[in-house]
Amino acid sequence: MPNRVLRNAATTTTPKGPSEPANEPPCDVNDLPRTRKGWLTVRRTFEESAYDGSYVTLVKSYLDSRSKDPKRSRPKDMWYVVLKGKVMYLYEDEGMTDCEVAVELGGHDVVIYPEGLLDGELFTRRNAICLRPRSKSAEKSVPSVSGEQSEKADGDQARKQEQDEKSKELAQEEAFVAPWFIFVRSCVDMEDWYLALVHASDRPSGTPTLSPLKPVFLPSEMNYLVATLDEQPDVIPMRWFNALLGRVFYSFYRTQMLESYIISRLMKKLSKVKRPAFLVDVAVTQFSVGNKAPTFSKPMLKELTKEGDASLEVGLLYKGEIRATVEATAMINLGAHFKSYNVKLVMAVVLREIEGNLLVKVKRPPSSRIWYAFTKPPRMVVNVEPIVSDRQITWSMILNTIETKIEEIVSGHLK
Repeated sequence: MPNRVLRNAATTTTPKGPSEPANEPPCDVNDLPRTRKGWLTVRRTFEESAYDGSYVTLVKSYLDSRSKDPKRSRPKDMWYVVLKGKVMYLYEDEGMTDCEVAVELGGHDVVIYPEGLLDGELFTRRNAICLRPRSKSAEKSVPSVSGEQSEKADGDQARKQEQDEKSKELAQEEAFVAPWFIFVRSCVDMEDWYLALVHASDRPSGTPTLSPLKPVFLPSEMNYLVATLDEQPDVIPMRWFNALLGRVFYSFYRTQMLESYIISRLMKKLSKVKRPAFLVDVAVTQFSVGNKAPTFSKPMLKELTKEGDASLEVGLLYKGEIRATVEATAMINLGAHFKSYNVKLVMAVVLREIEGNLLVKVKRPPSSRIWYAFTKPPRMVVNVEPIVSDRQITWSMILNTIETKIEEIVSGHLK
């Protein structure tokens, strides 16, 4: 887990021996915590509140969406979040004129919810960053108060005001116990927000982000790599790499182990992707990577810093036939006057070509992941071919919908 890396690094025994070359001057490291800002979905429950389908609510939401007032047109639970020091502020607009809530992170534990996930499943859109209040931390989360205070009254009004204040205090105490759930649209940004919140929660304000990681990561040694990298000849041709990749590919491409692994990964991906309502019980039964290996070209180092940030771009080209056999049930509904019926489908999703520019990025510690994505939508040749069904399937609507959904999945992995 990433939070284990960040919190346990300080207790790791420092290896013996010189930590940096004697003849290398100390390097200036830019690792002070930055103020993070962005539009995020923040609410007190993991599941979205039930939608009120009444006519009044429908009209109100329609008018709010068309309103020129940014406070009314703002989506529900969407806040402009600012993380500064050890406090997270929630604003209604980017002008930051009215702070709705200020959360002191020193009184919260930062985890990924749901808990118990594998490391590779942490940063997805379906998961949330959870701020769980620690014990006796109610006084550390302070909702902002705006507007004019009401004048004090005597007699019955004073007693009523005292009762109202007590009820508000009780409501606030209950609110303090409830956790905060933060949803980030981008998986890459979700990791950045999570690590920043963990650092703000566990460390004093102003602590450098790399300071807790000195036992396991030294910027001076990373700086040595940056300084000596250009001394090596720049070998642009990728012939050696493509040969090695192809040789490894032909060692596994027909094995049952590779097919089972890819099918399991695809099924896990399908369980998280919203599919068309008329397709149910979708399952991948067979998978073939074809007999052609992908090739890479035109590598370019985009970034390499002493703090540990590294990224490169490389061209990806595949021409072959990656084939996945998919079984599904289509629910056909032609309207209220006709009876709906189900159609069993067995289809082959075939990827014949894909070409695009791939960005590979390794962020500075404590991030422990390799992120990769296309810089723009790649050129793809994808076909969905019906193999067999209860009836002859020639409806372009179903096939085109599936092809479009595949392109959306790939487009979701763009930088």
